[in-house]
Amino acid sequence: GRARIGGRISTDRSWPDQPLEMGAGWIQTSVGNPITELARKFEMKASRSNYDSYTLYDTDGRRLADARVDAIETRFDELMAAVNRARRQRRRANLPDISLGAAIDGILDGQKLSAIQRREIIYSVNTTIEHEYAADVSDMSLYSWDGDSGFSGPDLFVTNGYDRIVNGLATGLDIRLEHVVRRIEHSAAGVKVTTNKGNFAADAVLVTIPLGVLKRGDVEFSPVLPASKQRAISRLGMGVLNRLFLRFRTPFWTAAGTELIGYIPERKGEWSEGYSLHHFTGVPVLLLFNAGAYGLAIEKLDDKATVASAMEVLRRIYGSSVPDPLGYRLTRWAVDPFTRGSYSHAGLGATMGDYD
Repeated sequence: GRARIGGRISTDRSWPDQPLEMGAGWIQTSVGNPITELARKFEMKASRSNYDSYTLYDTDGRRLADARVDAIETRFDELMAAVNRARRQRRRANLPDISLGAAIDGILDGQKLSAIQRREIIYSVNTTIEHEYAADVSDMSLYSWDGDSGFSGPDLFVTNGYDRIVNGLATGLDIRLEHVVRRIEHSAAGVKVTTNKGNFAADAVLVTIPLGVLKRGDVEFSPVLPASKQRAISRLGMGVLNRLFLRFRTPFWTAAGTELIGYIPERKGEWSEGYSLHHFTGVPVLLLFNAGAYGLAIEKLDDKATVASAMEVLRRIYGSSVPDPLGYRLTRWAVDPFTRGSYSHAGLGATMGDYD
């Protein structure tokens, strides 16, 4: 459908010295992962991520001492242990699924937390869970939210372009761009795919439409999809994780010497996490994330307002002398008609069988 190949693998090369991954950016759990083999084949470079290398800042911009950071992590670990106990208890009692958010709220409501402690917990939930699954915990299944599995080994951050894999695999293929699929008909005689640029007939069709597009019903199926598939599409959720890249003349944020920058916002999810590309490539670029509800809200702002909102936080942390960026790039995955979101999560009542 697009004027390019790759879908949610999207490498922006507007800045010649720094490819920007607008979509997929890491090889996660890289040992045994087939993507790792493709990366080697197509000479894609990637560096090991160290998620323990981070600096955390309070709501007013002050850097938190290590002891307080440790306390925040301990409180979050205790919360998740309580969540797992609650899940086991509900399952033993044959109670219906509830959202992960409802379980977390129930546990926190029973604790005597100060406003600051609650804000810290919410920050931890947002950056540790909601950024990972691109959705609010209120939209995720308590029973199945973490039912996914991976390989082993470290996560690798791609530094010279994920599009090397896409372009390498596409070599020699007949790919028709800007063909927007409207309808897929199938019968014993074969299939017919209707697009904005004509129809295609074949013995079979492999449908790789993103879940968000399936949920919107943007492509018509004839006959309609089986009820089991429709139920799975309905129960699984399609969330959003949007990115903002900011380029500066100098890397003013590197004094702490860390990869990740954490910020505990007044309101959940607002510019709570950043990643230093300078750490890997030497180019003064910051990558900032917004997921779930705030990731959706930020899509409604224009570019200028989005950048201004991020700069307000950066100046709160690093001081009013922080200059305006030389350039920026941002994503709006939820309104993208060819994805309608970033990636999926297990919604209320979903199981891993729904993915199958």
